[in-house]
Amino acid sequence: MKKILNMILICILCAVFLLAGCQPTPEKQAVVNRAEGIPQEALKETGAPAGDDAEERYEPVAYTVSQHWKEEISKSDYFTVQADVDVMVPQVEAFPVQKLEKDDLTQERVDGLVAYFTQPGSKFYQMPLPMTKAYYEDELVRLKEDLARVEAGGDGETPESIRGYIAETEEKWASAPEEVTPVETDTNFTYQYDYETGEANTSMGEDFIYVSVEDGSGLNKRISATRPGKNGYGSYFSYGDCSFENESRLVNQEQWYAEDQGKLQYIEDEPYKSEEAARLAEEAGRINSQKELYAQNNIDLDAMQDKAAGLLRELGITGVQVTVCEKALLGPLPEESSNEAAVNDQPGAYIEFTRQCGGVPCFNQTSGSWSDDMSMEGMYSAPFYPEQGSIVFDADGNVRMFSWSDASRVTEEVAGDSDILSFDEAKQKAADHLYWNNTTQYTDGYTEEDAKTKLRFEVEQADLVMAYINVKGEAELVMAVPAWRFKTQGYGTYLGEDGIMSGVESLYNKEEVFINALDGSPILMPGMERMMPGTGDEGA
Repeated sequence: MKKILNMILICILCAVFLLAGCQPTPEKQAVVNRAEGIPQEALKETGAPAGDDAEERYEPVAYTVSQHWKEEISKSDYFTVQADVDVMVPQVEAFPVQKLEKDDLTQERVDGLVAYFTQPGSKFYQMPLPMTKAYYEDELVRLKEDLARVEAGGDGETPESIRGYIAETEEKWASAPEEVTPVETDTNFTYQYDYETGEANTSMGEDFIYVSVEDGSGLNKRISATRPGKNGYGSYFSYGDCSFENESRLVNQEQWYAEDQGKLQYIEDEPYKSEEAARLAEEAGRINSQKELYAQNNIDLDAMQDKAAGLLRELGITGVQVTVCEKALLGPLPEESSNEAAVNDQPGAYIEFTRQCGGVPCFNQTSGSWSDDMSMEGMYSAPFYPEQGSIVFDADGNVRMFSWSDASRVTEEVAGDSDILSFDEAKQKAADHLYWNNTTQYTDGYTEEDAKTKLRFEVEQADLVMAYINVKGEAELVMAVPAWRFKTQGYGTYLGEDGIMSGVESLYNKEEVFINALDGSPILMPGMERMMPGTGDEGA
């Protein structure tokens, strides 16, 4: 019964994905079409020199409530957007527009970062290590347990699929070494190495670093880096000697737990209902334990935020701003191939930072449903992500984890200020885009009524931020522009009468909508032109 229930839920919530992803792009997209270029009247104080990245704006910008938005926008009998949130805007004097390009991650830059995070005399060993026979033996035990459970009527993949995995794993076991010896190396860029065999992948170029660090306390620190090259994306550097989780993650886990708990009443068959109830009870205990640990975490977040700014200053990372500072729980870094869950129970702090433009942080869309046959016409998508990173401190203020990606630099100050699209216009465009994205105009006589699914999107956050867009004719550049951001949680209700979930509202997907505050066009997540060929001429 549990398997049937899960399949029903999957079918319900996939129905609209299929409609959105498989139907042809509607011919009429007037409500979301990007204007032909940024309107010049939206740009003020043009012709200024490029902004100075060295200007320090590490402290989070203050946001204020511009209005309270309480409204239900109905796009059809089957689709509504509901809002009951404060609309937040940053307290800044101007909203500039900038052009930026990727900043290279040079070997010299990496050497400086490695020297900062490691002790003199440290040794480095190539990662990842090849998988051993012992690893595959553990995998075979797990797969055979899965097969036995499914053959007994339990939930999981088909027996045929699992038998295929077992055969593949047995082949890998046959060629795997009994044990491996770490190979000493350096922190120069080299090839990427295969996670299973440890062999170099020469097709990707020498643009990668992944090593373990030995400084007298064991191989319990890792460094990885990527520089812009054939990978097509931006730079990346990370150092870490711990596992961790932050408080926001616990909030998400509580939401998932509540959703699963709500589904429990629809499971009828035993022993699956009892097994699920036992799992949820265990999960509730784990969540409560984590909440207690967070309550006991008395770390001074203001002090940690100051330390983050100091660290960024020392590393010479400019043009960025702290956006998140919250409690974290830390634990030892697990072995590379370990299947054991990390035990995070030590107090710490988690910091996020991102590129800022005029003191306003840059963000990007992180969720949406798209396919390679949909058009980007009338929309923006930057070729790379905004610069961003994260830092984890322990209770003593030691850096336990640092990551930094997509470094960029300003090449042109397009405008020192700009006129912002009104929120009333932006919210309508956001609702239009949500509707279009989730219920693409039906063809061949298929309608929303035929889908038998009612969608409701609840706005959880509405604010004014900065976002990257692509620049027409300049594929290597992005433009940072003001954007209205809407974070929503979707809910789906199956209206058919042929299932036990009929009339029950379930969690659907989270969706973010970014509306360019200069011309009202949607801004998609970066890199979408790779999925949608023939759209490279779009842009500001």
